[in-house]
Amino acid sequence: MQQQLNRLENRMAQNHNEILVRLDSLPVTSANSAASQKVVAAISRVKFAQDASVLAYLVAHWIDTDGSIKMKEIGPYKAVGTRQEFNLVDEGLPEGASVKFSSYVAGVGEYENEPWFRIDSSEPNGAAFRQTGTAFKGWFQYTGLYRFFTAHENLQVGVISHVKYIQNAAVSAYLLVRWTHPNDGIPRSKDLGPWKAIATREEFKLVEEGIPDGSSVQFASYVAGVGEYTSDLVFKVDSSASQGATFTQTGTAFKGFFTFEDLYVDPDRPSRSVGDSEK
Repeated sequence: MQQQLNRLENRMAQNHNEILVRLDSLPVTSANSAASQKVVAAISRVKFAQDASVLAYLVAHWIDTDGSIKMKEIGPYKAVGTRQEFNLVDEGLPEGASVKFSSYVAGVGEYENEPWFRIDSSEPNGAAFRQTGTAFKGWFQYTGLYRFFTAHENLQVGVISHVKYIQNAAVSAYLLVRWTHPNDGIPRSKDLGPWKAIATREEFKLVEEGIPDGSSVQFASYVAGVGEYTSDLVFKVDSSASQGATFTQTGTAFKGFFTFEDLYVDPDRPSRSVGDSEK
């Protein structure tokens, strides 16, 4: 009996060793290396366009330094037509981490997207996503990389205090503003929304919209169901200036349908020549 037990123990030990040898021969795949094989690009920010008739928000999933997967809701819920942009490091995600994104739709659930990105706060690139519906996974879409502008003095058209937006396309659209803060140089953005119907004309005082004097600003329009139209022109904000910039959305076929028309003079603010002073 003892001999049988010894033979059984020896056989079990041999089987165990064979299993360990087979396991040791398998390639080791950590969470970080698995994600790095799918990394699309290095990004510093993410843009979420919520174009579905539901409430939804963006979710970030990233691989921490210890290999664990962490997540954060970049919420709260956003209604249809909302466009938001987030600086990932400002949202608490670590520099150098691999990150992917999903959306969470109220009453439906989570829509995932496969591409992974690497977080690099020095990169001007961002990743753009859209929620266009709720019927299937493909309606949360990665639409590509975009480049956040960096203002240069030699690109500036003029000094302005106002911006006027004329929406002449047969769509819903609104104006966006991006600016580089004069103190810290950090680029920021804001929707000058909500949606505007065809033939709508709106005017905004930039300082009242939270854009400080001395900022370099650039404008774009966001068209429902189509996407963003950006103007390459850069202006400088000066609340004492009498000038404003006029932009018009005249269609949706191509970028040129969002155009800078001209500088205009605010009738409530008399223009001043260089050297003049207010009494």
